Amino acid sequence: MEAKRARRNKILIAWGTFFSSFGFFFLAGKLEQPWFVFVGCLTILASLIMGATWCRLLVPTKIDENFVYLRFKNQELLKKIFFTCNATRISVAQPPAIP
Repeated sequence: MEAKRARRNKILIAWGTFFSSFGFFFLAGKLEQPWFVFVGCLTILASLIMGATWCRLLVPTKIDENFVYLRFKNQELLKKIFFTCNATRISVAQPPAIP
């Protein structure tokens, strides 16, 4: 439950950062200060990076011709996906070393 709450908070922070960038663009027009546009662009870029890195549920570690090796951030989610898909076998072992 703690991982779910932490992920939700990170998503909210990323969205809040994104919407705050519009405030910088508004200030740039209202106060006629062009450097607010630069700060707004940096804020949008930061929100995209935060959303892409903080909010991932699973991370691919290796992809070969037949398999995709995934690392899950939350083991409870792994069990939920396993039972939802009615899978007959699941392996959470480490992938072999890449030569």
